[in-house]
Amino acid sequence: MKKYEIEIFGWGAEIVAGTVDLDLVNNVNDIAEENKFDNLSEVFYDVDEYSEYGLLDWYEYDNLYHNYGPYPLDSKIVVTDSESGEEVLNKPFNELKTYDDSPYNEEYHDVEEDAILFGMTEDKGLVFQTDIEIEGDFDEKLLTFGLTGVMVEDDGETTIVVDFKYNGEEIHNEGMATDNKSFEVYIYE
Repeated sequence: MKKYEIEIFGWGAEIVAGTVDLDLVNNVNDIAEENKFDNLSEVFYDVDEYSEYGLLDWYEYDNLYHNYGPYPLDSKIVVTDSESGEEVLNKPFNELKTYDDSPYNEEYHDVEEDAILFGMTEDKGLVFQTDIEIEGDFDEKLLTFGLTGVMVEDDGETTIVVDFKYNGEEIHNEGMATDNKSFEVYIYE
């Protein structure tokens, strides 16, 4: 058995979408107005400060969608033989041999009865890291993944890489070392 480390460097995002009721929408808007906040994200920087309103952390509003993954066009993948330290793969993520054949899933959400909260952090650095143990040499063609585009109310789509597998076996993100670069929260009514 051989061990390999898979790392993805660049940009990534945690994305959530969830339904929220009108009371929460009104509370968030009231807090933003009272504090003269420029955007709703500022309300969720420190929800403990507004505990009397019953707010949760932004990432807990996720009954429609919640995932984290690298941006496929702004990341590079590095695979290293753990024993020798030799890089066996180092290229932009979207140049992987399996990239064009990756399944694409669109997470599109329309506002129906309840409003929808969409939240996202963007991070830069090591956005994915895992170790795998396999028979033989690493084969780029056996690394598969899915792409998911998330959109609410036709307001721009954000695509991330999800569902990593090597030779059909799921592999999970075991570590990250990132700096948060942006944080956004929107409520669609």
